[in-house]
Amino acid sequence: MYAVRVFNVNDYSSIQNAIDAAVQQNTGLTIIYFPVGTYYINTPIILNQNSNPLLDGSNILFQGEGSDRTFLKFTVGNNNPCFKFSGKVDPSINEQVINADIPKKAKRILCNNVFTNNDCIHFYEFNFDDSYQGGNKKYVGQINRIASSYNNSGYDLVYEASKDYSQSMLKIVRILRIWRYN
Repeated sequence: MYAVRVFNVNDYSSIQNAIDAAVQQNTGLTIIYFPVGTYYINTPIILNQNSNPLLDGSNILFQGEGSDRTFLKFTVGNNNPCFKFSGKVDPSINEQVINADIPKKAKRILCNNVFTNNDCIHFYEFNFDDSYQGGNKKYVGQINRIASSYNNSGYDLVYEASKDYSQSMLKIVRILRIWRYN
């Protein structure tokens, strides 16, 4: 899977301008790229919906040079999210539990085979204390993509796990589409 377009945030007057340009021109996998460095962000990053439903912010990936080289430092206040986008969960597939811990940088998960190649999935830690969302405990995690099935017992992932995930604290859902909050 290759990106159709890459939008380097350093080529725009603001990060949000790079995102808005990507949404307007999104015709396939699009990357919002953060080169090496520290980025100080004082307003939420928002995926803007376009009047054309085909250009609604889907297929946009935020990518840096790695967790040890690109840093996003948010100062958006206690009552604001850092990113304002969400995904619609696929109601045809129930939450999936994993069958083993996922160590940071791993690219394989062990779970029931209910996903297909290229499905977007959301890891979430269901016991995360999230008073901002009124106690909704399905809020924190990582969005990833299925690369391929693994021995009928799990999946290889496109991207590395961004942190250690404990089997006892994690569930996975399939996402149909990612778009901005209203």
